Amino acid sequence: MKDHTVFVLSDNLEHQTRICEQLATQQMKVVRCQLAHIDAMLNEADSGIEPELNFNRQALVVSWAAPTTELKCLIEYAAAKKCALVILVETLQVDNIAHLPFANQYVILPYRSDHDLSMWLQHAARLRENMDKVEQEIASLHQKLDDRKWIEKAKGTLMKMHRIDEEEAYKALRTSAMKSSQPIGLVAKNLMLTFDAIG
Repeated sequence: MKDHTVFVLSDNLEHQTRICEQLATQQMKVVRCQLAHIDAMLNEADSGIEPELNFNRQALVVSWAAPTTELKCLIEYAAAKKCALVILVETLQVDNIAHLPFANQYVILPYRSDHDLSMWLQHAARLRENMDKVEQEIASLHQKLDDRKWIEKAKGTLMKMHRIDEEEAYKALRTSAMKSSQPIGLVAKNLMLTFDAIG
């Protein structure tokens, strides 16, 4: 985690100071920030002002008294920014944490000053990486389904228009895709959109 920038937020200044001091001793780049400024600070770190930083190498450590609406917002924000997230909560009860979103994307612990945050940040980064992979796989499956839909529509249209069988229609789409160096799903989609535009 030494290549990560760790943003530390807390609703308790004493806890925030302790966390920052602990992380600084582990040679991490630590940025103390407030809830109102987190978006600007994360965006600044990702804007090219400091090109070695990006969202994939940023982590949040949040210390909060209890699971509140603000904490839910921070969790949603971290998930949207794809940041590793470690949450320390003073009042940690099953009833409270059951309502927090994205439970499999961050580490949540009771607040203690003796936690090895480096270890938990590494675990949070692994959770984030695993979720990124799952999201990529889901996006890939959606794309494949979408491509399949367009290919089937385009095949059906070609079969009707040119009185050819399914194999010939698919071969025509594949040949067009190879000639244009485009995915077959995109060729099929463009073909159908063209037919729709013609009416």
